[in-house]
Amino acid sequence: MKIKSRPYQLFLLSGLSFLLFSILALNREGSIDIHVHDTYYIVAHTHVLWILASLSVLLWIIYILTNRFLFSKFITWLHVAVTISALILLSWISVFGYQLNGAPKYMDYSSPWSWKAHSGYSKAVIIIIAVLLTGQILYIVNLLGGIVKRKASI
Repeated sequence: MKIKSRPYQLFLLSGLSFLLFSILALNREGSIDIHVHDTYYIVAHTHVLWILASLSVLLWIIYILTNRFLFSKFITWLHVAVTISALILLSWISVFGYQLNGAPKYMDYSSPWSWKAHSGYSKAVIIIIAVLLTGQILYIVNLLGGIVKRKASI
């Protein structure tokens, strides 16, 4: 793998790392329980890591298909760094974050005031997801800039 010239190869490496971590290192009985009104959502930690691995591999495939249209290596590096950092933080906080500050294993959001009980955890997850989604704008800018540059040179 040529990481310097193709930084998006790190998406494949991170996807395989998430998959390996979900298989080898985690307690298979761990889960995240979210209570919203009358419904419980129970998501196993391994499933969270599988979703993050799938997202990483999907981004790698998108980069493979659109690599020749990209505008800048710097923007590519920035997108890869922001996205992988956010995915790692999201995986860490989803697996280990509920143990912070004595928060219970499950999140009960059945009343408007229950957000305050888990505000640190909830704010961290919201900020990480916002950074992840904002980082995807870098890819769109990179792709659009490359397409415009390519059309201008024709």
